[in-house]
Amino acid sequence: MNNLRNSLLLLIVLLISLTTSAQLTITTGYSANQLVQMLLGSGIQVTNITSKGINTGELWSAGKFYQGQVNGLGIDSGVVLTSGNARLASGPNTSSGTSANGSGQEDTDLETLSGMQTNDACVIEFDFYPSSTTLDFKYVFGSEEYPEYVNQFNDVFGFFITGPKPSGGTYNKVNLAILPTTTTGNSVVTINNVNNGTNCPTNGECTNCLYYRDNCPAPEKPTPKLEYDGLTVVLTASLDVTPCVLYHIKLAIADGSSNGSDRAYDSGVFLKAGSFSSPSVTLSPTYNTVGGGNFAVEGCSQSELVVKLPFVNPNPSTVTFDSIVGTATNGVDCNLIGLTVSFPAGIVTASVPIIPTYDAINEPDEYLRFYISNQVGCAGVATTSADVIIKNLEKVSIGPDLTVCAGTPIVITPSPAVYKDYLWQDGSVNSTYTTNATSPGGAITLTATDFNNCTSSDTLQLTVNPNPPPKPIRHN
Repeated sequence: MNNLRNSLLLLIVLLISLTTSAQLTITTGYSANQLVQMLLGSGIQVTNITSKGINTGELWSAGKFYQGQVNGLGIDSGVVLTSGNARLASGPNTSSGTSANGSGQEDTDLETLSGMQTNDACVIEFDFYPSSTTLDFKYVFGSEEYPEYVNQFNDVFGFFITGPKPSGGTYNKVNLAILPTTTTGNSVVTINNVNNGTNCPTNGECTNCLYYRDNCPAPEKPTPKLEYDGLTVVLTASLDVTPCVLYHIKLAIADGSSNGSDRAYDSGVFLKAGSFSSPSVTLSPTYNTVGGGNFAVEGCSQSELVVKLPFVNPNPSTVTFDSIVGTATNGVDCNLIGLTVSFPAGIVTASVPIIPTYDAINEPDEYLRFYISNQVGCAGVATTSADVIIKNLEKVSIGPDLTVCAGTPIVITPSPAVYKDYLWQDGSVNSTYTTNATSPGGAITLTATDFNNCTSSDTLQLTVNPNPPPKPIRHN
């Protein structure tokens, strides 16, 4: 009996341990600098980190989270900022009204964004230098205000950027927390602008509900692993920036209400670890040479330079090559290629066709080199570049037209001498063509296939004259 009791106790302990380990883990007690360091990815240098409301003295409104992927968050680890107690976000969601009073502070930038007064603000700000021309990071917003308080309260968060626009002018607290598309004309991510009605489970009316996930507890469905009753899908904040120029960003969240009295029902924003980055555009040449070679062939095959943005941009954008150089001449050895590549909204790749021109010149391999500048570490200029290789097509030649007498043996040897396949006009496939000329002659044609599976043809006209009659021999 004791062995059975011990086995049961061990099983219960293991089940509790497995359940606990599977939960979203949230840890607190970190400084703003420690939180920012967890967010940083490649290509970012940070300075002047400040914060507001991350620690009230009684609880922490900000922390680090882990195991988000196995719990359906869509982000495995990172930093969470909340308008209450960060630890309450871990779940499981057994209550539709989990709440704690946060910092009690307001935030005017969030009030401008939401049109409501704020309370319990949690804010981290810092200056940074991007190393490339783009900035992006991934996030998920969730709230206990969902779904029943939609259009009553409007907890709000924002990522406010300040700094120079690459195209001229200045970003002045521009909010990066926006939807890729919107059905309301408003792209700001808030409770009132992203939801699927006020019922649990939610069933409409849909307000940008493409980006909304119902997570509320209901008797007819399994208990959600995460606490907040509603969440967004994983979203990406992105911006065009100028490399190695100083920018400022403010990450902020707060409770929102018409009179500023709301402190109940927490909201949180989850920021992916290592995703605050400034990655560069990539360049990748592809080829359609039938033989599979990583080159284009004059008059036979072509290349496409695939230009890929590092993230989805909700607005139309462009990429500009710094230069196109090489032993091939743009517009002479191939079609004329412009310096600017355009991307429609939401599209991350574009292909630039490179079509070599056959010039009948026997020449060595040529290349075009495409450059895009990229400041690395803001200490010097490096570049992203890609080469497109163009090979010469040596078209087959079988020589000039021939005029011979009937019965003359003819051997035609193609030049150059090495091809993979030969096909003569009479169906023969030998590397040389042999015939005894018969009147009246005709066209002799060879189609040759080289080892890149490029084909070329040549034709000569064979004229066969009848043999002259024999001269009579006179004997004196």
